Amino acid sequence: MVGYIFLVASGGPDGYGYMWFDQDDGVPYEWYDLGYPPTWQYQPIIDSADATLAALMWIPTSAQTRVIGGDEAYNNTQTLPFNVTFFNTTYSAGTNFTISTNGWIALASYTSAYFSNTSFPNPSLPNHLIAPFWDDLSSRVWVGFIPDIRTYWPSWPDPTSALVVTWDSAKFYNAGSPVAEFQVVILDETDPNGNNVIVFIYKTPFTTSMTGSIGFENSTGTMGNAYTGTLSVGTTPSVTNFNPGVVVFNSVLVPGDPDVVVLGSGDDVLFSTTLPFDVKFYGTTYTAGSTVRISTNGFLSFDPSITSSYSSNGTIPSTSLPNAILAIWWDDNVVMGSIRHKVIGSAPNRKWVILFDSVRRFAGSGGNAKFQIIIYEQTSTTTGDNKIVFSYNTTNFGSATPQRHHRYRESKR
Repeated sequence: MVGYIFLVASGGPDGYGYMWFDQDDGVPYEWYDLGYPPTWQYQPIIDSADATLAALMWIPTSAQTRVIGGDEAYNNTQTLPFNVTFFNTTYSAGTNFTISTNGWIALASYTSAYFSNTSFPNPSLPNHLIAPFWDDLSSRVWVGFIPDIRTYWPSWPDPTSALVVTWDSAKFYNAGSPVAEFQVVILDETDPNGNNVIVFIYKTPFTTSMTGSIGFENSTGTMGNAYTGTLSVGTTPSVTNFNPGVVVFNSVLVPGDPDVVVLGSGDDVLFSTTLPFDVKFYGTTYTAGSTVRISTNGFLSFDPSITSSYSSNGTIPSTSLPNAILAIWWDDNVVMGSIRHKVIGSAPNRKWVILFDSVRRFAGSGGNAKFQIIIYEQTSTTTGDNKIVFSYNTTNFGSATPQRHHRYRESKR
């Protein structure tokens, strides 16, 4: 274990024989700045905080049909009026999509209103997501098909049809006045990258402070981005409100490292991935391709049967779940950036790096802690177990103080 923070001498061996060493023992600091894979994002080509423009471009509900209303309502029987290409995936005309009173639509059929908003991307449902303002809302939702958008936007350069979804009488589910109004318009017109042009129109803000998310996410929750422009008051997933105005989005392919895999972000999320090579841990060999679990609460488990993210950390060792874990910073965390991983090097000297990027304590504010687990393909000459490194870049967890951290946890099988 190496890092800037935990400069104590050494420890162990435990009952199996594990020992740990850090920089005081001459172990060099090891850190890998993992980037992101190439990804599609939706970026503004027009980002105007102009309330007059928003009023002019607003498509009235008289041209739409009210579909749902209230708190925690959804509808998955609406169908696309034309083909829509989103994150380079084409959804055919007639495909069912879902609308929620909580300020989002998804180009898929879901059976929940999903009130708990997240960062983007996030593999947790819902995916296929277009979210002009996702929060725990009470609202009315309207849907309409506009044969020629120039009926309402006479200056739009080309005749094109549009799908419009509008939220009005919106408020936080138990606070504020029901006055907020916003809408998303999907044009039957593609940008230079072949994805449909999407427009957000914000007319009337909320009357109370919110904690919303604005943005997009692909079908698997592995690509996506938040909108952070002039109309967003705050940053996803803590957007407190919006300014009136209009945003027109085009898709952009952002270059990156194709060997990096993004698992996602959020609070109390348990991700699954597979081992890139055999790993022997406490005498048990987990073969390449085996499923492992990685929790936003700061640990990796070689036990594929666990189903909880385990926000409540405990003493080590313990027969209580989770077991077979590498606990680099087990606590009730929120990953604001992402957990991502990459294999570095070539066999038989590979390293598997798992990065926890921009982590804060739950219920805290600020914070950008960064730490990573490095599992070596290299093994011990005495036990055959793999070498493991915990590397800490920063442990700024924001305004709330982490309770405790743990290192290794034995396998109880």
